[in-house]
Amino acid sequence: MILDPVLPLPLLVPLILLLAAAAGWLCKQACRSLPGKPRFACIFLYAAAVLAIGALLLNPGRYEKKLVSNMPVWLIAADTSASMASPSTPEAASPSRAALADNLLNTLARYESPERELRWLGIGHTASRKNHAAELASSKPDAEASMLSSSLDQQLHALQKQGRTVAGIILLSDGRDSRPDDARQLIIKAAGQNTPIHTVALGGNWEAPDIALSTSRSLVQAYRGTPISLTATVRNCGMGDRQLGIVLLDASGKQIDRQVVDVGTGKTADVTFSLESPEQSSDYTIACEPVSGETRKDNNSVAVTVRSITSKIRVFMAEGSPYWDSKFLAQFLRKQDAFEVKSVHRLSQDRFYQINSGDDTSEPRPDAGIPTSTAEFLRYDIVILGKGMEHLFTPEMAEALQSYVRDHGGLLIFARGKSYGGSMPSMEALEPFAWQHTIGGEHHLTPTPAGASEGLFGHVLPAPKDTVWKTLPGLEDVWNVDSISPDTRILATTDDGQTPLLTIRRVGMGAVACLNGEGLWKWDFYPEARREGNIYADFWKQFLPWIQTAAEFRPGFDLSLHAERNPVEAGDALRCTMSWRGIGTPGNVELQIAPISDPTKARTVAARHEGEKNGLHRWSASLVPDKPGDYLLKAVLPDQPEIPCPEIRVRVTPLPGELDNLHADREWMARLSESTSGAMLAPDSPAAVWDAVFAMPKDTQSEEEEYRPAWNRWWVLLSIGTALGLAWWIRRRHGLL
Repeated sequence: MILDPVLPLPLLVPLILLLAAAAGWLCKQACRSLPGKPRFACIFLYAAAVLAIGALLLNPGRYEKKLVSNMPVWLIAADTSASMASPSTPEAASPSRAALADNLLNTLARYESPERELRWLGIGHTASRKNHAAELASSKPDAEASMLSSSLDQQLHALQKQGRTVAGIILLSDGRDSRPDDARQLIIKAAGQNTPIHTVALGGNWEAPDIALSTSRSLVQAYRGTPISLTATVRNCGMGDRQLGIVLLDASGKQIDRQVVDVGTGKTADVTFSLESPEQSSDYTIACEPVSGETRKDNNSVAVTVRSITSKIRVFMAEGSPYWDSKFLAQFLRKQDAFEVKSVHRLSQDRFYQINSGDDTSEPRPDAGIPTSTAEFLRYDIVILGKGMEHLFTPEMAEALQSYVRDHGGLLIFARGKSYGGSMPSMEALEPFAWQHTIGGEHHLTPTPAGASEGLFGHVLPAPKDTVWKTLPGLEDVWNVDSISPDTRILATTDDGQTPLLTIRRVGMGAVACLNGEGLWKWDFYPEARREGNIYADFWKQFLPWIQTAAEFRPGFDLSLHAERNPVEAGDALRCTMSWRGIGTPGNVELQIAPISDPTKARTVAARHEGEKNGLHRWSASLVPDKPGDYLLKAVLPDQPEIPCPEIRVRVTPLPGELDNLHADREWMARLSESTSGAMLAPDSPAAVWDAVFAMPKDTQSEEEEYRPAWNRWWVLLSIGTALGLAWWIRRRHGLL
């Protein structure tokens, strides 16, 4: 016998004694009129009852051990998202994944018993509890999301709070979790509770029949006099070999052009529409004509914005060893409305001539007029160097050129390969590779796949596999290279692919392009080279504006704007950065965002000044686009509205949909099972396997100690009641109330 008092003993014992004394005194006063023996009996009975009640306050009793049964529960979860309606095999006629799950649910229902609880869950956006397997099997697979991990995690947490034992989880799904990273938290919780997750992976690789259009250039900068190309990629998923009509529509929906492309099933094809440079900015749509049998219609068109740039690309060109290449290039650039050119040519040690845009002739002069400082280089967007730079550049001028490219986002082109004779360390830091020696003969410029993927070849310029590249005159004075800078992208090589002929390299905030060889002028001069059109003009018209994509600043702009991610999912934060390389400071900088579909809904976000480094001021701004669609972002200088400001187009995509990817993710399902000591099962697993899954766990009964107090026994309460009753009977017998 032990005591478990309701109050601490130091308080309870004096309290009991005090109550007993008070009760005895009160009884004595109340029984004064009784004769001796009856009075003594009443006092004794009342005192005994009070002492018994006081003893009950000490709560005497003992601990007894007993077995407690905890009925285990199994969670059987079936994915009810729309992807489960897809075929279970690559054969379109095969049963759906949901049908396989329904059949298996009927099998699992046989394991329900009074000793074993099965909870039936349908999982879409959340877990929905069903009363029985038949109700779960009747659920339609139409949910727009499958939050598998988070839903099961919530169920485990709720059962844990109830003290229930989850003996196992059986997940019937294709593994297309809308938030697959949430599985980490589920694995931690299930493993901590010793709850295995058994998975049944339903389905395989399956692509719904679909024609999809996409574009890598949703915003095209159009300079005056420079033709532009609007491109899209057409993807054929399981629609059979087809000829597709692709149309180009203007902002009013009027058809401008139409092309027919052949696209094999499971293949892609590029389509390009060429336009003259528009006088005004405009929006265009590239769309596929209707095709029967598609599962989706929302990806049959892409929107492209063309921004007309009125500012010119400022070009400085220096040639220390004049040759036909520099002559042809300078003449070509001076004829283009988009370029404002200053060219310097060395005739001899002390004789130079300059010829600029708008000039027909030039007189020799004793000074070269080459920029000597970074500030002077910043007057130009692109610097083009020929050969003989050792005669034109001092080490200090080369250092200024380095700063122009590295720190201020300038663009540099080595138009004839190695630009100097011997060694010139101050120039070597800008070069894409270390020069070795020249290799004899002519070498055809052969575009690489990287050149096509970068958007330079395959649109206005012929694709890498086009035979025209073999018919063009080859390049001469090509240099073999020793080592290539790791940040250099090779856009074209020699015929054998061993020597790079055209490269682009990011240097700090700027970019350096290199044409390793000379003789490109023959493309414009030889009649046989003109049979395929003027590829010489097309090359420079495309290449010079294209290299701006590799640098921080676009030609004609002293303010830059870049988005850290594009595209971005709706609801995710998008951070944009801006830099200023102009004279002075522009004051406040703001970021304007407007839906392409409704520019009147533009809103402005203030940019935060991040500081100044190497003469460049930087700002950043963050915003959260909440609705899917195409948006135009523009950096704004409210204090200097006359300064051209850059724009970028950002696509905000919806959260991954159930129909975006219908491949079953078996690896994700396997990882879930392996990490929780579960098993990856098949829909046709034998009964013995399922018997093991639903085997009763050994620890469903536990031994617990329970305190059994003495006061709740019948004879204790009867004794107290008898004592009080006898005292009352004695008082009544002697005429007292």
